[in-house]
Amino acid sequence: MNPITRDVLNALLISDPDLTDEERTAVRHLVAGTAVHSSPPESIAATISPIRAGTLRENALEWLRLPAPGRRCPFTGLSRSTLNELTIPGPANNRKPPVKSVVLRKRGAQRGIRLISYDSLMAYLDSMAARPD
Repeated sequence: MNPITRDVLNALLISDPDLTDEERTAVRHLVAGTAVHSSPPESIAATISPIRAGTLRENALEWLRLPAPGRRCPFTGLSRSTLNELTIPGPANNRKPPVKSVVLRKRGAQRGIRLISYDSLMAYLDSMAARPD
């Protein structure tokens, strides 16, 4: 689990007084990376009600960090290379990236951390899904 997701889940535990004890236990186990049940478990996501899953999105995901090389985005399944093509101006996108991103870097540094706007990425993917084949 990436640190951003862990922080989101911890924030959910703190900020949502309406969580049931079962939902709190499921979230705690998800954060800790342990199994909720000793018998074949239902997924933890199924334990958290769909209303709470909506709350999770509202509370946190504004920016996504690029996945590590060789890994895929946990929210979209897109590769690091594909996300770079969507966010960095270059020949693949006619120097006009369709997805908003920012780079955090210290003064004078050559490298930084690229963060991708979750809303911009989802809007782009929705627009691609709406296109006729």
